[in-house]
Amino acid sequence: MGLREASILGLIQGISEFAPVSSSAHLALARQMLGLDALPRAFDIALHAGSAAALLIATGPELARLSRALAADLLRHDRVYSVESRHALRLALATAPAICAGAVVHPWIAAHGNRPGSVAFCLAVGAVLLAAAEARGTRRGNVARTEVTDTDALLIGLAQAVALLPGVSRSGATIAAARARGLDRPTASHFSLLLAAPVTLAAVARTVPDWPHLRDQVPASTLALSATLSLLASAVGMQLLGRFTRRAGMLPFAPYRLTLAYAVYRCERHG
Repeated sequence: MGLREASILGLIQGISEFAPVSSSAHLALARQMLGLDALPRAFDIALHAGSAAALLIATGPELARLSRALAADLLRHDRVYSVESRHALRLALATAPAICAGAVVHPWIAAHGNRPGSVAFCLAVGAVLLAAAEARGTRRGNVARTEVTDTDALLIGLAQAVALLPGVSRSGATIAAARARGLDRPTASHFSLLLAAPVTLAAVARTVPDWPHLRDQVPASTLALSATLSLLASAVGMQLLGRFTRRAGMLPFAPYRLTLAYAVYRCERHG
């Protein structure tokens, strides 16, 4: 893998990571088009570390503020929770299913989940569910809610757990679940973004013990370039996604996902 390939994959990772289109599917397709074998583990970690850093920069201040509010309320004896504390608790509730599911099924997903046929299937099914959720949310447009309830948080969290399967798309699943529950577009998009931080950082943290054994797989300059481009592209992608979904919603991503599913399927069949 040269610097050119590392640059392309870093940009693709960043642009697609927070869009409802599955970054794993894009990376798999790009890898095949570039004629690369399976990506080295160290390179994959660098790509996701770049996206995680961008996410932490974007959401860190708000998550820290919510955490401080929750800690302050927990130390009080009257158990009266502020709006910020309740929001923090709902983020924790929504995070729990993916953390638990990841601990149980991660080995199986690593071994079987990245098969092109499975990815194409998840892309196609996700496209249908995305369109259905957006349609349902639009029908509720006059009464769209801006506050996430406990039930909303749990169901969004379950959707995020399902999105551990490559091809589903974490942001697509969580935003679709939020829209199906009647939350408006800005609220759904923002809650999904905040919810990404704990799971993404946990996934990166899980790789730390492996790093000493992997760092010689790829030159340091290649890893640094891909991680930096992933960070920058992720930062831009988050901004563009927020603006786009507020105006157009998620429906335009459904035909794109179907097209991508077909492309992944064709690559599997014909190489």
